This record gives sequence, C-alpha cells and structure tokens, in this order.
Amino acid sequence: MSGGREAVLRKWTRDPAAGTVREEQCDDRPGEFSRVGDRQTGRQAEFGHVTCAH
Repeated sequence: MSGGREAVLRKWTRDPAAGTVREEQCDDRPGEFSRVGDRQTGRQAEFGHVTCAH
C-alpha cells in the first residue's frame, strides 16, 4: 500500500440535515476491494464484498 497503510473496511454515514459525516472502522483485517464494473456504477446495491486474509 502506498504510504505504508493497508486498506481496511470503513463505514461512512452522512447526515445531510446536520451537515456531518461519521467514519467508523468495521474490521481490523486488511483487505482487497474489487473494482465495480462500469455498467453497475451508480446502481442501487444491497451488498458489498471485500476479500481478507487471516
């Protein structure tokens, strides 16, 4: 990883009414995030996937 940091899963929650964004780390394990196909960009999704090594 660039900068010596490994990718980890994080959740961002926006509150438009308050004008705030909250960030929380969901897991300590480093992971690989797959690329979203161009035909799927911007479409609604219920699930996301990340590959982790133990």
